Amino acid sequence: MACRTYAKLALVLSNGSAARRESADAVGKLEDAVASSSKEQVVERVAYTWFNRFCALRFMDVNRYTHIGVVSPAEGQFQPGDPAGSQDGPYR
Repeated sequence: MACRTYAKLALVLSNGSAARRESADAVGKLEDAVASSSKEQVVERVAYTWFNRFCALRFMDVNRYTHIGVVSPAEGQFQPGDPAGSQDGPYR
């Protein structure tokens, strides 16, 4: 997994990347973050942020703050809720 993460980061930071064309400001901020620390620290910080977000979503599901299970399946189900057929698209 780590190799793919660093490969994706290299792709995003490469000259002429789609990310650079579509979100130049975000890529610039990413470059600044890498320059001020390191690629490893940036990846670690992003992973930690996403982990915390998923923990918060799970907490909200368990305590019924959401009307559908965002990350938790409903009783008797094996997958979380499917808002508006999100799994019907081309990336299923």
